[in-house]
Amino acid sequence: MSEVTAGHAVVRTLAAHGINTVFSVPGESFLEVLDGLCDSSINNVVCRHEGGASYAAEATGKLGTLPGIAMVTRGPGAANAMVGIHAAYQDATAMILFIGLIPIADRGRESFQEFDIQAWFGSTTKAVFVLEEAKQASAIVAKAISISQSGRPGPVVVGLPEDVLRDPAGESISPPIPAALDSLADDVITELSARLNDAERPLFVLGGSSWTQMGCQELRSWLEMHNIPAAVEWRGEGLIDSDSSSYVGSLGYGRSDSVARALDQADLVVVVGTVLGDVNTDGYTLRQDPAQTTVVINADRELLGHGAAVSAHVPLNPSTFVECLDRLNVTLSNARSSWFMSLRQAYLDDAVRTPPPSRVGRVSMTRAMTALSTELNDNAGVKKIALALGAGNHTAWAAPFFDTHHYGSLLSVRNGSMGYSIPAALAVGLADPECQAVAICGDGEFMMNANELATVAQQGLSPLIIVMDNGQFGTIRSHQEQWHPGRVSGTQIVNPRFTRYVEAVNGLGFEVNDDDQLSEVIPVAVDYVARNRGPVLIHLIVDSDVLLP
Repeated sequence: MSEVTAGHAVVRTLAAHGINTVFSVPGESFLEVLDGLCDSSINNVVCRHEGGASYAAEATGKLGTLPGIAMVTRGPGAANAMVGIHAAYQDATAMILFIGLIPIADRGRESFQEFDIQAWFGSTTKAVFVLEEAKQASAIVAKAISISQSGRPGPVVVGLPEDVLRDPAGESISPPIPAALDSLADDVITELSARLNDAERPLFVLGGSSWTQMGCQELRSWLEMHNIPAAVEWRGEGLIDSDSSSYVGSLGYGRSDSVARALDQADLVVVVGTVLGDVNTDGYTLRQDPAQTTVVINADRELLGHGAAVSAHVPLNPSTFVECLDRLNVTLSNARSSWFMSLRQAYLDDAVRTPPPSRVGRVSMTRAMTALSTELNDNAGVKKIALALGAGNHTAWAAPFFDTHHYGSLLSVRNGSMGYSIPAALAVGLADPECQAVAICGDGEFMMNANELATVAQQGLSPLIIVMDNGQFGTIRSHQEQWHPGRVSGTQIVNPRFTRYVEAVNGLGFEVNDDDQLSEVIPVAVDYVARNRGPVLIHLIVDSDVLLP
């Protein structure tokens, strides 16, 4: 192998570590990396905004076992990409953001687009590296990948000075750094087995991003075999099949009363892959008794964000924990079986939803989501579904109306960041061509990254996009009604014809303002995307006073 530049070494190292996709917005500061991507096996997905690129990278990190990768330029590009970094940090998602930087000789002179990379990103990442020596390029990339995945996963930022990228980096490409080998010690196995056998009302809480499809399936089988119920954290749908007899619902915003009671009344809670933080405990009001027994299985030794008592902490990632399940000695009990069946029945009862009366000139989101879910399940061309959600009240009509059957069934942001839906749908389509991406968007949320529809079309993808148009930022409107009833201020918006956005990239658009139109539009839309004919957008005009299901 001939000697390569640092920019090419960055690309070769990513490829050697199994990275097959990066999301970028080009900049003159990392031309050498772009040149390396030219002949690489890596698909460089050119996005229209750095926020969209970083969101798509974060979603990719959620979907697989490797970090998602974004590449942007210095200053303004880095600022725009911060939104994805914050999402990855709060959601514990493995991600790497590469930022082109000014030449080393120009530092400290307020040169064009100069900024302090450590000051900007140091508090919201696991690590920030700057490539000071070309020969360190490959080693730094390998280290960034390892750090982003180890312990509590999260984002890593790598700064790339444009002059260093052109320097020779040598011939060596750093291989992947092996993960630390962890397992449950025998005494921990004995203690956890005893806790589970003693418990009459156990509950598992699943969350985080460090899972695999196989691990989710194996845990489901084990839970069902032992009559143990499981809830998921907010935005954790898909970690256990919604059809599983063990699944009892989701915690956090929009949760049912039954799952909140279960968290508080359980005599043993085993948290796997996540923590009981602010949202999952209803603002630190659930599971706050120090006498309650809570075991946390989480590789983060600091348990960042955990807001409940900890009876035992086992520092393992979910996949390693699942591999140890067959060592647990747990027997069946009548009390546990009764608790198990009662929670599942409560979940099924909560899932029954009666649609409201139809209103002329407005669409019921309950009717629309019910019809859409049914059509997606019935269409033979749709093998599996992944929901892509941003943040807002519109998301309350998403997860409860759709079954989630596999890991990655629902992609969203636990940090409540808007604009995620379209970039996440982009990530789904690239990660798994057999998976139908369904983006559920609010009118305000959609407009934040509607430009990435052009990227979706350029990549030849066919997501189904639902835009709920209530002419407002509905979540903030609902808070206003609580604190300042009848005084609506700063939340109302006048929207464009959303169908024109998808038509502009040769997709198909429908505007629906009456429930009677749903039976005509939805089958056509689902069939169109199932045949991979391009993106489809359904613009739903809804009642602005209906803020939640």
